Amino acid sequence: MAQFINLNDKIGGVDIDGNHTAARIQPDVEGLKNAYRSGMIMYGGGGLAQTAILNMDGLNNEATGAGDLHLKFFHYMVRARLKAANGHFDNHVMWNGQANVAAFVQDPHAHAASPVLPPRPAYSGRREIVLEKAFDSMDRWLTATVNDKTSASRAAAVVRNKPADLVDGCFGASTPGAANDFIVEPQTFGGFNTVFLKGNGTAQPAGTVSTGATPSRCNAMFPASSYPRFEAGEPLTGRVVQCQLKPVSAEDYAGYAALNPGWTGATRDADLARLRQVFAGGVCDYSKPGLAEQPLAGTWLRVTGPGQLVAGQPLQK
Repeated sequence: MAQFINLNDKIGGVDIDGNHTAARIQPDVEGLKNAYRSGMIMYGGGGLAQTAILNMDGLNNEATGAGDLHLKFFHYMVRARLKAANGHFDNHVMWNGQANVAAFVQDPHAHAASPVLPPRPAYSGRREIVLEKAFDSMDRWLTATVNDKTSASRAAAVVRNKPADLVDGCFGASTPGAANDFIVEPQTFGGFNTVFLKGNGTAQPAGTVSTGATPSRCNAMFPASSYPRFEAGEPLTGRVVQCQLKPVSAEDYAGYAALNPGWTGATRDADLARLRQVFAGGVCDYSKPGLAEQPLAGTWLRVTGPGQLVAGQPLQK
């Protein structure tokens, strides 16, 4: 707790030139409004609700050692936004492990998980085989959708015409292109044999629960990791840029208390008092929308002036 308090007390921010500042960065409220209204902060409805999506992930995650910013949780965030906006993500299919490189090797410093599948060997040519499979699948999906002459909405037509064999899964440890190389399995936001839940305020602050007797084979080879805002209670949708605030309370740190039974009495009271100093304006209240969060202004937008967005029509041939 002392390290957490010290970090947040001194973290500061950066100015427009990237120089460190003692004060945290404050949001531009008008900028936030425009970002939400224009769809720059991706919304799961609008045009995305009627789009056929094949979400293909290579292998990038925060544990590969490469420091890549294309983290795996973003793929699940897209799916969560679709579900929040439309009540389903039936127009979204996810494939994992299409890269040529070897599958993830478990971090020796991570919590032990068993069973863990052995690392997948690297194969040259896997990406080409997978991309060919993807192109064929999308061609069949889009062709069937375009040829749907019923009165169904475009969103309904996209879901109805999704090929039956185009399903969630990952590419495994066998020879690329072999019949058993594709593992049919729902893709879930989780680690080796776990799925992530909101960690804050629970008895499991790491945010994981076991999947049971048959852990995910795909997650064993291509695990995702959680991220700080999720652990702090933000929904997986992740559409909050600047949160609304609430006063610090002991309930915000129930997860920490569960793992640290000695955090009681005078020690806890002193830490909470210090937290209230560090977070004088309050801490994030993820039960509320983001600051200045706005509805999407529409699709095929035209900018007619500063902050003025007008919904339009698709371009005609």
